[in-house]
Amino acid sequence: IKKVYPDAFLRFHLDYVCSHCWDTLVGDSLAIDVEGNSDLAIPKMVLSPFIVSGGGTIAFGPPKSGKSYVQLAIAVCVMYGQNRLGPVTQQNVILVNLERSPESVQGRLAQVNKALGLKANLSLPIINRRGWPLVSLADSIERSMTKRQATVLFVDSLSRGGFGDMIGADKINPGLDMLNRLAPTWHALAHTPRASTEHVYGGVFWDAGADILVQQLS
Repeated sequence: IKKVYPDAFLRFHLDYVCSHCWDTLVGDSLAIDVEGNSDLAIPKMVLSPFIVSGGGTIAFGPPKSGKSYVQLAIAVCVMYGQNRLGPVTQQNVILVNLERSPESVQGRLAQVNKALGLKANLSLPIINRRGWPLVSLADSIERSMTKRQATVLFVDSLSRGGFGDMIGADKINPGLDMLNRLAPTWHALAHTPRASTEHVYGGVFWDAGADILVQQLS
């Protein structure tokens, strides 16, 4: 290929492309005129009252309070348009399991399906990566969301996010930014401090970054 495209040409064209990259990137973030829209004044719910379209939900509670089962049930209801837990708008979903084995999730899914009056072997798109931090799966999640045309992401749980101590803004905000980049709508589980079950473990920025907070008790 060097006979028809010498190294000097390659270097020149590579430099040329790179010289325009920043302007192109900045151009995507310029201010534009945005008109008010009364039709969008009332938020649209994916599954009322737990998931708002285009927003993030954090469901928190102490260990063994059934958070994973409830999240699984919500995911199935959204995936298949089942209104057993509330009014729902069907959307494709991806669930990321960082907590338990694939076999455990399969068993739980069968139980949830039957409880919802569905066939036990009904499937759900799941990324099983027990022992992996969420930050290491960002590319896999993004590709899965695109391939499955999914618009709602479920994460079990934030404690496996790889966000450090989950307390400072420098740890929490990058985690929230990543969730918002990966999916327009997301639902993530979180634990509570040992001393209290009334708020999410970590800093107050988790509360500020979520559109809906759900406290779950046994």
